[in-house]
This record gives sequence, structure tokens and C-alpha cells, in this order.
Amino acid sequence: MTEKQKDLCFYRMAQAEETIQSAHLCMENHLFKDAINRSYYAAFYAVKAVLALADTDFKRHKDVVAYFNKEYVAQGIFSRETGRLLARLQKKREASDYDDFYIASHDEAAEQINAAGDILKEIKVYLHKSTYGGNTMKSRRVPLTAEVVKYETGKGMEDGVELWSDVVTKGWIVTDFLVKITREDGSIVCPYILNRRGRVFIGEGDYMVVDEDGTKHVCGADKIWERYERAEDGE
Repeated sequence: MTEKQKDLCFYRMAQAEETIQSAHLCMENHLFKDAINRSYYAAFYAVKAVLALADTDFKRHKDVVAYFNKEYVAQGIFSRETGRLLARLQKKREASDYDDFYIASHDEAAEQINAAGDILKEIKVYLHKSTYGGNTMKSRRVPLTAEVVKYETGKGMEDGVELWSDVVTKGWIVTDFLVKITREDGSIVCPYILNRRGRVFIGEGDYMVVDEDGTKHVCGADKIWERYERAEDGE
């Protein structure tokens, strides 16, 4: 896998993230046909990101989808449900865009957005493993003591914030459950901490963890007490 392939993959996933946000904006403004269109394209760009890592591309949409189904869904790399969702997105988008007098409903558009979101989530997991998971090994954490506190907005616990729009367009992390803060000027920002990995954005319900050496982490509420146990006073 070359750096050029990775760059193209990341670019296409950024397109997918931006497009799914456009679908949500269309929903908010009752533009249901546009929401259906944007939902399909979000999934399509994400599929193209997968193909970028394989250095494979096609000009026609049907060829992209057919190749993805043959080489990734049929081979068990992605679930058959992903293949079914993609087919429904494609069919619904074609009907919405090309059928005369087509009237899209709120429920139809919401279903398409949810389908696209599910596809993006599965593809993000695959891309993360494909681009970063090749050199992993089973390891056991050395026992350590850390300060653990649940994150709260307005307490200055973060190291900084990033505009929500930039988080969506500049990266392909899962953004669905990030903490979002609306500032007085109406802009929406996402808080983050800084550690050796760079910026780590804080999710809803996350706990802040500070190791003895001052290194910061965030950990989800579903995992925090599996990874850490409460120390007795004085330990």
C-alpha cells in the first residue's frame, strides 16, 4: 500500500463524511429528495475509499458497486447487510433523482441516512485496520495509577476545541458521538485533548484519564471500569 493510495483513501472518506452531514442538513430543511441523494453519495464515496487502497477504480457507479459486492461482500470482508443497504441506497437514489413526480417522505430520507451511516461505520473500522493494524500484537498493560474523572463541558478539562465542520471535512474518524459545544456566535466546536497521538476528540460520556507521568487519555463509559479499578484511599 503506497502513500498515494492512503491519501486518496483519506480524501474520499472525508468526502463521505462531508456528504453525510449534507444529508442531515437537507433533512433539517425538509429537502427529502436531496437527503436521499446525499445519503447514497456518502456511501458511494466510502466504498470508493475502500477501492483506493486496492488501487482499483471505475468510472461508472454500477461497476464500483458490482466490484465491491464481488470482492468484499461476497468474500465476507464486509457483511451481506452492507451489500443490501448499498443496493437499497442506489435504487432509492435513482428513483428519487430520475422518476417523474417522485415525492420523497421524511421516513424514507431518514431510513437512507441511517443506512449510509451504518455503511460508513463499518468501512471506517475496515480502513483503520487496513491502514494501521498491520503491526499489532497482543499485549498486557503494566499496572499503573491514574486519575479518572468524567468529562464535563465548561470546566476547562480539554486542551482545545476544533470547529465541528473542520472535524467532519479534515478527517475520517467516527464523528457521530463526539461532544459538540455551541458557542455564543453560533459556531459548533468539538473539544479535544493532546497526547502522543496528537489531538484526541472527546466523545459523549467519556472519562478523562491522566497517568502518573501526566499523559492524558479519554475512555468511553462502557470500557472505563473494565480497564481501570477504583484504588483504595491512600494507595
